[in-house]
Amino acid sequence: MWRATLVFLLFFLSVSARADLPHPEVIDVGIFSGQPIKNITVVPAAGGYRLTDGEGHRIAELEKNKPVDIALMGDHCGITMGDSTFYVRTEVILRGHRWENFFVIHVDGHPYRMYDDDLVVRAGRERLVLVNRAAVDNYVAGVVQSESGWMRHLEYYKVQAIIARTYALRNGGSNGHSEYHLCDGVHCQAYYGRSGYGDIIQAVALTRGDVVVDEHGELINAVYHANCGGETVASENVWQRPKSYLTSVADSFCVQQPGAVWEASIPRGEFFGFLEQYFSINPSPDIKEQLLHFTQLSRTHVLQPFDEVRLTQLRTRFNLRSTFFSFSPFNDMIYVRGRGYGHGVGLCQEGAMEMAKRGYAASEIIRFYYQGVALRTLE
Repeated sequence: MWRATLVFLLFFLSVSARADLPHPEVIDVGIFSGQPIKNITVVPAAGGYRLTDGEGHRIAELEKNKPVDIALMGDHCGITMGDSTFYVRTEVILRGHRWENFFVIHVDGHPYRMYDDDLVVRAGRERLVLVNRAAVDNYVAGVVQSESGWMRHLEYYKVQAIIARTYALRNGGSNGHSEYHLCDGVHCQAYYGRSGYGDIIQAVALTRGDVVVDEHGELINAVYHANCGGETVASENVWQRPKSYLTSVADSFCVQQPGAVWEASIPRGEFFGFLEQYFSINPSPDIKEQLLHFTQLSRTHVLQPFDEVRLTQLRTRFNLRSTFFSFSPFNDMIYVRGRGYGHGVGLCQEGAMEMAKRGYAASEIIRFYYQGVALRTLE
């Protein structure tokens, strides 16, 4: 296992992120990330598990379906199995040692989750740090299920598997996490446990090692979102970093899908107060009237006529589903009618689902949303 981990770490240290390197075998994913968890219950569900410390010394063999309680005890992990309790400083690992291994984990206040492969538990500052050390394709399958749900077209699952793998290998270790490569939230990719769904497992197997590369042969930043509302966004209009493959694309495939339209409202006073507080803008009555009728027929990226006010800032401040919206006044409120769901950059998931239903191949769908790219298979 340590050899696989070393290969994976060396892969992520590659500055160029080129796709001609060996396929890494494992990935460390922070689960229940950022939550103040101080105790968990873990139950081996399949395969065989042993409990070790961080140096690999065996503590105990674990029995299938027998719970293990782990709690934060200062800078130790307190471990209770049956009538026995003992303590391990800093780190304890549930290591699977058979062909297929998975476990159930329960955290108070959350539904139980099931994960493949290994669990690393560290005594952090005032919380347990939980890391699922998983085979990359087991992780990819979990992401596909968490991001896509059930009963999708097989070709769409193949698309999601390819871009999830590409995103993980491109961004692992670079998203601000020091104790694992990626977290399990949308800041990285949603990942809420293993997938046992046959179509997803098949899609991951059919695309094993497949990634998306740009014109230089480098892994792309394969970002995606739920629905673009009919037009995707160039990356520089969200993150101010242009990428040749993340340009704006007209998308007719998503416009009849569930995430295509939405509505919201903003109190007028809060809206104009925001402009004054953060941008020192106190518009004249004529300009106020213009703002109250702000309209986007196609995507713009600033609140005209004030170029310094980016629509991403309004989306964040007022918790809007996207930046593709128009205003109209209603009493002391601003009625907001919006299109799309998410940041709008890269692949539109609901559009890709519709393309798959219409018979497009995974490679065609990927090249539609990411411009000038190619698919490569890691060895």
